[in-house]
Amino acid sequence: MSIINVMKKARKWLGKHSSDLILVFLLGIVFFYIWALSGLNISDKIQAAAIITLVAVTWFYAKQTKRLVDAQNLKKDLEFNERRMQDFYNPFIDVLDNARKAWGKHSINEIYDQFLREAHHSVFHKYSYMVSRETKKAISQLLSEIFLGGIDEQNREFEEDKKNLVFRKLNKTRDNLHEERVII
Repeated sequence: MSIINVMKKARKWLGKHSSDLILVFLLGIVFFYIWALSGLNISDKIQAAAIITLVAVTWFYAKQTKRLVDAQNLKKDLEFNERRMQDFYNPFIDVLDNARKAWGKHSINEIYDQFLREAHHSVFHKYSYMVSRETKKAISQLLSEIFLGGIDEQNREFEEDKKNLVFRKLNKTRDNLHEERVII
């Protein structure tokens, strides 16, 4: 192992434990002052040493408690992300994939009725708290454009350019959901 690697490891270790080292150093100075330099009798010195030891033990327990709380918070975040994947991202991406596959074969109203209406009510409204505000807004806009755009037309079909625009938005929303799912 080279000296540079040893120095890097030492710097990393010192970065993690700098507050501990400072506390030990300060307690050592206080202990030395009380034991060697002060004019206290032996029972007062023992009492001061016990207080210093108590401070050190309390510091240790506080650090351990913080580590436990951080580990529990990490576990809770991982469980929430797993639940978010199962309850929102995976079902909604599947619905968007099915709608995308049916896009050229059915009218926009049929696509909405067959695929998106159920997802809109059962998945999106129920689990929308699990996604970011931007994603929620993009999905709402997409669903309202499909729903309102399909009904407003007299022949209940989109004009071709409007249909292509909504299809691109559907693809973009699906891709964004997929990217968010991968990031999680």
